[in-house]
Amino acid sequence: MSRAHDIATSVRGFVIRNPPAVGAVYLFCLFMCFVYLPYDFMVKPLFRGIEAAEEVWFGYMLRGFSAKLTEPLHWAIYAALAYGFSRERSWAWTCAALYIVQVAIGSVVWVWLYADYGPLGYALTPVVVAGFLGLAWLVARARP
Repeated sequence: MSRAHDIATSVRGFVIRNPPAVGAVYLFCLFMCFVYLPYDFMVKPLFRGIEAAEEVWFGYMLRGFSAKLTEPLHWAIYAALAYGFSRERSWAWTCAALYIVQVAIGSVVWVWLYADYGPLGYALTPVVVAGFLGLAWLVARARP
């Protein structure tokens, strides 16, 4: 069999063996690591200048060169989580849950600093945060 087939079989096996929340987070990490971040890091600057780059950390938006400097950190996080999940290292579940909690906190900070969604947007923020916290809880609970 080909290497690509072996990788696909491994990914499929992981997703089947684990709860849907964990499988979804693993697939998201793979997507970010191998599709979106390479595009964002290497292709986007060719069409949009570095000054258009944006990265969000804990809800705070970095723009331009500072965003590009921190982008490899996002890549490293997703790569580490993808590796940890694929090797079924127990630390990956804990780290993924903590990262998801960071996204929940960042959602609140983002709305507070940048968003002008009106009453409906502010009313939905707790729903979004609860969704992220629920996902973090499911991932942490599924830890091997």
